[in-house]
Amino acid sequence: MGPRPINRRSNANRRSSLPVVATTVSLVLALTAACSSSTPPAASGGGTIKIADTEPLQTFDPQQATNSTVDEVDIPLYNALVQYPAGGNQVQGELAKSWTVSSDGITYTFMLNKGITFHDGSPFTAADVKYTLDRIKTINTGVATMIANYDSSNVVADDQVTVKLTAPYSPFINALTRVYILNSKLMKQNEGSDHGQSWLSNHDAGSGRYSLKKYTTNQEVDFTAYNNYWKGWDGKHAKDVVLLYVVDPGTERTLLQRGDIDIAMKINKDDLASFKSTSGFTVDAANTLVQLYFWMNMQKGPTKDPRVRKALAMAYDYDTHVKSILLGYGQKADGPLPVAMPCHLSGVTQPTFDLAAAKQLLADAGQSNMTVKITYLPVIDEMKKAFEMLQSNLTQIGVKVVAVPVTFPQYADLTKKVDTTPDLGVLYAFPAYPDPDAVMFINFWSK
Repeated sequence: MGPRPINRRSNANRRSSLPVVATTVSLVLALTAACSSSTPPAASGGGTIKIADTEPLQTFDPQQATNSTVDEVDIPLYNALVQYPAGGNQVQGELAKSWTVSSDGITYTFMLNKGITFHDGSPFTAADVKYTLDRIKTINTGVATMIANYDSSNVVADDQVTVKLTAPYSPFINALTRVYILNSKLMKQNEGSDHGQSWLSNHDAGSGRYSLKKYTTNQEVDFTAYNNYWKGWDGKHAKDVVLLYVVDPGTERTLLQRGDIDIAMKINKDDLASFKSTSGFTVDAANTLVQLYFWMNMQKGPTKDPRVRKALAMAYDYDTHVKSILLGYGQKADGPLPVAMPCHLSGVTQPTFDLAAAKQLLADAGQSNMTVKITYLPVIDEMKKAFEMLQSNLTQIGVKVVAVPVTFPQYADLTKKVDTTPDLGVLYAFPAYPDPDAVMFINFWSK
């Protein structure tokens, strides 16, 4: 897994600073089990399962669950009103047992399941839904992007809440799958001066299958089963889950080979062949909704010129990326929507790799000797190699590249302002839910 770009519907200045897509490569490697032991110790229920990932989380605060490294640790800890079932694309009730929508598309009425408790034993009620939605609106970052039309909530009864929007928004129910409901009683005890953001950076306030047992910053997250989980236990889940952060994918590979971990999230593509031929391991691959982008700053610097943007798009070798970097575990993007996304339409024109034409475009733009600043996440093998290939190609046409290796939180901070947004940023786009809105609005809305 990895981070997705930050966007905020409510702040036009910040939106304008976000780069626009230049190039895309779509992954088809399923990261849910990139490489795993065929019989993890918790396969029959109970025990402990260990998972390794390369990207430490920024916070446990569900407000930032648009970042998939945050979402990764929030899924075990929290529940949402509605959720997608594993492998499905039709929303089902979770904390909400049913809901209705007014004829004008403005008011949603949710009937809530009863008998649910948070990890501290507090009962779940409609007040927790209102608190969570209001907090998201107040802080106005992260998942606020996805429910920007939220106006207010009204607690009708402990098991009924109405939610009002400022305008109709058809993907609203889909977006609620990333809105994890907080324990309002516990939050009010720990709000401090920042609406509980500091406290939630290393605590949980959820009702999920697991509670947070221990967190060692940038090293390890320990989850343990919540014995009073409202859905009960089916004997198929581990009692404890340990998430280890291993920055070096090579170390992750070694840990998996030795049996020190059960699942590796970021095995390098060039290591997959050896696992395929090794008894006891499986490599699962499937279409995902993830695409890799080179995001460009359209507001300032050399990339403000569309001729420069087109030249940079033509300076990348997409076929070599699929063949030599993804080793066949991926494909060139076919339009803005991933192949696995509903409403995908094939045959959309893509940039063509042509260094001579790119060089001429730069000359036409008066930028034959320009310098570009490019950010990338060095802990992700594909991004690192993509940056290196682009840097090599740009050097051939006289473009000087300033490399800026960053973490995702650093990238998010840079893109808060036009003046600090890099010329290019190599980053995945992770749609938060399988609806075209999650791609088209976040990545392509012209405002």
